[in-house]
This record gives sequence, C-alpha cells and structure tokens, in this order.
Amino acid sequence: MHIPDRTITICFLLMVLSVCLFSCEKPKSGKVVVSEYDFYIERVTKTGFELCAKGKVKNVGEVAVKNVAVTGNCLSCTEVYKYDGSWINPPDTGKSAEQQPVINYIPIGEEKEFIIKNVAYAPTQRDQSPKDIPEKLEVVVVSFETASE
Repeated sequence: MHIPDRTITICFLLMVLSVCLFSCEKPKSGKVVVSEYDFYIERVTKTGFELCAKGKVKNVGEVAVKNVAVTGNCLSCTEVYKYDGSWINPPDTGKSAEQQPVINYIPIGEEKEFIIKNVAYAPTQRDQSPKDIPEKLEVVVVSFETASE
C-alpha cells in the first residue's frame, strides 16, 4: 500500500500545528488584593497625631508573589498646616518604608498582615485632639512581583 506524498505532508503539518497549539500555554499570573484594613490614630508628639492603617493582603492569583508594596492614601486631606487638628497629607517627597511597607513573600491563597504609618498627620494645639478620621481613605497594593519557584 502506497501513501501519497501529499497525505504524509498534510499529516506532518497537522502534527506540528497541534504541538504548537498545545504548547502555547497562557502564563500563570499573580494577583494580590487588600482583604481587610482599619485606620487608627496614634499620638506621635504632644501636639501631633498620625493616621495609621493595619490590615491584610491576600494572594488570590495562580502563583506565589514577592515584594508586595502596600500604601495608604488620604484623598480628603489638605496640603496646608493649620494646627487645628485637621488632617494633612505628608509632604510628597516619596514614601518612606513605614508609609509603604513591603511584604517579602506570599504563597498562593495565603494572607499576610501589614502596618502603614503616617498616612496623614494632624498638628494640634496643646491638649487638643485631632478631628475625626477623614472619610476618603484608601489602602492599595502599589506593586508586586511573581515569585519563580
């Protein structure tokens, strides 16, 4: 029995095409979300208060992640020092390690805790309390890398 050259060529091309299609797998991606957070006020001097945040981030992606940077932002804070207990944003000179903590490694499905210091600052007069916690606050994941195991 003789198989024509055209049939052999078509079978060979179909095999190559199927190998290419099945080997092109979508790479697994990482995804990190802030699962819970809470803001609190901490006295740092006799006349100064910091707004801080604590919470957890969770790896909901398909791979482990590393170097997860988290930060907090006050969207309703002012830029002007008033010394009346109003909340102000810290100077925009970049975030310090306390303002943007980095979590080294989070396995798939795991949660890790974080603490963010100095989200906002409230200068006051002596023996005065700061105003209530601002309304427009957020905690966001700034960046992360997928961990190659």
